[in-house]
Amino acid sequence: MIDHSLLLEAGAQPVQDTSDSRTLARNSEGDSATDIYSGSQQGKQEGPGFSERASKRIQGVSTDTRTVQPGQLFVCLKGPNFDAHDFVDVAVKAGAVALMVERSSAAAAQEKLNQAGLSCPLYVVDNTLEGLQRLASVYRRKQNYTVYGITGSNGKTSAKEMLLGMLGFLAGSERVDATRGNLNNHIGVPLTILNLKPGIQHAIIEMGMNHGGEILELSRIARPDHGLITSIGRAHIEFFYSKRGIARAKQELVQNCRATLAYPVHGIGKSLLLRRDPSALEPAIHLFGMQNDPFWRAVPAAVQKSGLWKEVRGRDLQCSPGGLDFRIVERSEELQIRNSHYFSRVQAENLLGCLTVLLAAGFPAQDVVRSAQHAAPISGGRFHIYEGEGRILVDDTYNANPDSFLAAIQALHSMRPGGRLLALAGAMAELGDNAERGHAEVGRSLHALGFDVLACGAAVASAYLTQSDEPESSAGREGFFFPDSEQLADYIERHPRDFLQYDGILAKGSRSSRMERACDALKRIGYV
Repeated sequence: MIDHSLLLEAGAQPVQDTSDSRTLARNSEGDSATDIYSGSQQGKQEGPGFSERASKRIQGVSTDTRTVQPGQLFVCLKGPNFDAHDFVDVAVKAGAVALMVERSSAAAAQEKLNQAGLSCPLYVVDNTLEGLQRLASVYRRKQNYTVYGITGSNGKTSAKEMLLGMLGFLAGSERVDATRGNLNNHIGVPLTILNLKPGIQHAIIEMGMNHGGEILELSRIARPDHGLITSIGRAHIEFFYSKRGIARAKQELVQNCRATLAYPVHGIGKSLLLRRDPSALEPAIHLFGMQNDPFWRAVPAAVQKSGLWKEVRGRDLQCSPGGLDFRIVERSEELQIRNSHYFSRVQAENLLGCLTVLLAAGFPAQDVVRSAQHAAPISGGRFHIYEGEGRILVDDTYNANPDSFLAAIQALHSMRPGGRLLALAGAMAELGDNAERGHAEVGRSLHALGFDVLACGAAVASAYLTQSDEPESSAGREGFFFPDSEQLADYIERHPRDFLQYDGILAKGSRSSRMERACDALKRIGYV
């Protein structure tokens, strides 16, 4: 629930009628001055005679007329190719009880309502995106639930889903809520915070980024108590030029994480944290990773001896179609971790990160161990394994970058060593100048491990179908390409025997490649 007073505290100015909105459009003098994160306000108060509807408690926030629910505040965002002010009548007819509008568009929005014979309170701000973020920041500061902030180049959505299941076991599912879908950007994070279900004790907020500074801004809004960085990889490297740039951006979470931060040891070589005095760091840093990860050697001995950075190491990892099995040591106690819903080393590392967060948050170790089995995927296309008649289909079609692709290749190969394997390889987006090199690296790995390859997209086909650096040692058998996944899916259905011969098939690519079409076609021909 969002009180009318929260909108005032966030700097939104209520207007009553058309004349008010026109006045605001002409003259912004006397506007309330509100810092986007502090929510401190000077000046404006509710005017007399303001509509009675404005005093009602608002039940959530929407920015999309297609999904707005009765009782919600509708925020009229503007973009290069859209302006939600044009659809205020649609939002009100769908049940919106208040509108946040930009000062320059307030009169037009009110006129549109008048023409439709509709009445709805307007809250005026200079910029609706900033107004949405301000409102979320003010609202978050008034909540007493524990916030877990998650970011990372790979694995943040998987880790969010894992943590949701684990906290559901530990605290009760009705007391936990999390980011829905992929609402993890500058619009999605505020919407997530404003639409969390009432009465919760734990909130899991996923934070994504494309550019430097974004995690800093999102974490200032979400104010996480405990943070988890799942990985430092090459996702969105087009905008950062190097993994060091990505590491710098992910570490922005440190500045606004209030208690603990779980940090992957494989990112320590690029870490700016090493330049700081460990005793002066807030939050407390908890490194995690598998025991055989070579990056443990990058942690300075002085830091290890100080004990200021806690370490959680996984040992004796076993991955199979039956799930994950590994051990961790917590305060000299050896804990056995089992999970039957995930199957790869990458997912084991995500699970280890979640275990680290929960241990750092103070949950009893044995309870955390039991919670591991309750970590399970929710969304499709994230390393889902389907089995049938001795065959394995790995659906990892949700997204892709070189690091996650290489991990998926290795995972399927380890599950079917010596088997005949096929990769249905879609394009990887947002690699910038690294695109050709990244696709070629994946291609070499596929051929070195004996995969046949069907590539989607002429632009990346030659890179994917590149043989290894030593052609005579390449184990790859065949490679062909299709213009897109739709044509690949059509080919699968017309030539089922070509695919039923494989012991394992991996389908992967960025969202724009829509490689799930190929998975659906494989299911239709009875591959699994």
